[in-house]
Amino acid sequence: MQYEDLRIQIRPGQLNETARVTLLSESRSETEEPLGTDFVVDDIPEVMARLQDNLSSCMRAHFEATESAKQLAALRRQIAQSQHEWGLKLFDALVHGRVGDSFDLDWHAFVDQDHPKKKGLRVRLIFNPEHDEIAPLAALPWELMVRRKGGVEEALSQMRKATLVREIETHLPYPSASIEGPLRILVVVASPAGLYPIDAKKEIAAIREGLAASPWSTEVESLHLNAETPHQAVTLMGLRNRLLEGRFHGLHFIGHGGFSKEGGFGVLSFVGQQGQEVQESGKMVATYLKGLPDLRLVVLCSCSGATLPRQRGQNPFLNVAPALLAANIPAVVAMQLPISIAAASIFNNALYRSLGRAEPIDMAVNEARLALYAQREVSFEWATPTLLTRAKDCNIVRRDQAASERRPAAVQRPKTQHLGIRTFKGGWGAAMESRCKELYLDLSGAFDPSTKHRLIRDQSLWDNDILPRLSTFLADVDTERPVLVDLAAHNSIAFVVGSFFEAKSGLDITLRQRGHRRADAGKANTLPAHQDWSADEGEVPEDRLWHVEDILPGEGLGDGLVVDAEVKDIALAISITHDVRPGVVEYLRRKQMPVRRILAATVQPQPGQTGIVSGAHALRLAIDLSYRLGQRSVLERQGLIRLFAAAPSIFMVLLGQQAKTFGAVQLYEHDLESGLPWAYLPSILKIPPRWQEYQ
Repeated sequence: MQYEDLRIQIRPGQLNETARVTLLSESRSETEEPLGTDFVVDDIPEVMARLQDNLSSCMRAHFEATESAKQLAALRRQIAQSQHEWGLKLFDALVHGRVGDSFDLDWHAFVDQDHPKKKGLRVRLIFNPEHDEIAPLAALPWELMVRRKGGVEEALSQMRKATLVREIETHLPYPSASIEGPLRILVVVASPAGLYPIDAKKEIAAIREGLAASPWSTEVESLHLNAETPHQAVTLMGLRNRLLEGRFHGLHFIGHGGFSKEGGFGVLSFVGQQGQEVQESGKMVATYLKGLPDLRLVVLCSCSGATLPRQRGQNPFLNVAPALLAANIPAVVAMQLPISIAAASIFNNALYRSLGRAEPIDMAVNEARLALYAQREVSFEWATPTLLTRAKDCNIVRRDQAASERRPAAVQRPKTQHLGIRTFKGGWGAAMESRCKELYLDLSGAFDPSTKHRLIRDQSLWDNDILPRLSTFLADVDTERPVLVDLAAHNSIAFVVGSFFEAKSGLDITLRQRGHRRADAGKANTLPAHQDWSADEGEVPEDRLWHVEDILPGEGLGDGLVVDAEVKDIALAISITHDVRPGVVEYLRRKQMPVRRILAATVQPQPGQTGIVSGAHALRLAIDLSYRLGQRSVLERQGLIRLFAAAPSIFMVLLGQQAKTFGAVQLYEHDLESGLPWAYLPSILKIPPRWQEYQ
């Protein structure tokens, strides 16, 4: 079945409105109404906690036999009644007035009667995560919505002719979901020591059984991660490699997950080399799954993988499912609440049975929810599964049998672009024009040759000359081709390059990292003149991440810093090649520049010229640090990040790729020729285009 899209956007309200609802129909003009008044945003955390507690109580009562059959039936009825009331309340708040009139017209055309083109109605519920007041609304259980008209009640998430999907707005183009060739699913079971052991035999059997009835070719491979059977894919890098090698279209994760209500972030539990639990953040998981050419679907059978933040100011992309959506994975199925193993098995069987019939993923999820609802023992869990998708066409499998039997031919790798930028004429920058003939930018003329081109001729040139020239130059990069970034330039330039090719762009980037000294024949312990590092490759030593501390004004090392309760800015001191903390503190003291705190991140075990060992290590450090920056208070997020760093350019590029969520960043450069640790000068001020609109 094909579907007509009916887009419902929830946006910030006007004056005393909680929010506004905009309905965008493919066949009618746009309509808009304020959201119903039943919701007090600040009450949402309590509402969701109460709902979760009720479901958990019923789950425990059934599976631990803590209640009599009569008491359990009463508890189920109580939850069902609460879910029904919430379903009506959610729908009425969203769909009323002119929005309701337009909705009813499309519903009648595509659902109540047979459409001439045999189309159904796909309701896309869209949230904009940039607005603090919208984030808690996105956390509500919209899958419960019930439309009541003329005495007839219909749950949107239990139908075939109407479906409900969630979408979180990003700037990315809509991805394609359809695949050619056999539907290949990789099932990953992660059961680390110390957590409740996972026996996934029933779930895997349910997946295989569901796909067994398919007239199309399907393949299922399972990968078990636990202490008894260590495997090369216990790390995210190993998992990424397995997905690439096997050209899998679907990843089905069975394991433990968690969500912090206070922090608004989620994790998945993987397995370390010794069988121990290794918690990976949603952002980290998304980083390692993005850009895979065949991956179309991720199913997370772990608790709370789709839970969204319930408090104002929390970043909605910090849990696993939203982070995967932001990484442009076409479809993600995950749980917004805890789910039982029995419910997961029923859901999986019905989901893959529907996918095996080449039905769209939203229809498949609705069929699977209906299968849950039909089972009395787990019926209260029917609305726990959530579908997040930005795919225009939700058909994962095409109905072309011939195409389904073909393995896609290997894609010829396009020619790599060699991009070079220099501010230093000497050393590594000396022969750059011959290395980078296709894309080359020489900025050295803006710098004083008497200081080895380290000091700029005029401070205003950073923002008025260098930043515009960089933007124009980088706009010429072909984002469909891989790019080798070759820099002989200040760290501020590296950061801006990364921010231009942000992490969600999907651009295949390799960074040329200069060696610390040239290799000499016959001499041991020397490094090559350069190494080409990709963020997808190399070792990530778990003991060589960050030591992070807050240096507060008036305390310890921060004694003498300016204290101002109204200031919003923080300083970020990054120490990888050497320790910058004392110099940053002294600079701020001498300038009498107020900050709320200095966030000092020092690579472990200590800074040095080999503080970063690989591209994957640099990426892990950049993501970890961006995650910590994402935990700033609402007040701090309104201020500047004053960024001081002693770090390789590869790290600065990768950190810049994460910078979309940082807000405004003032970069600083150190005057190495001065010999003074506090000799810093401001360089580029990087402000997101729409940042000032919300100040």
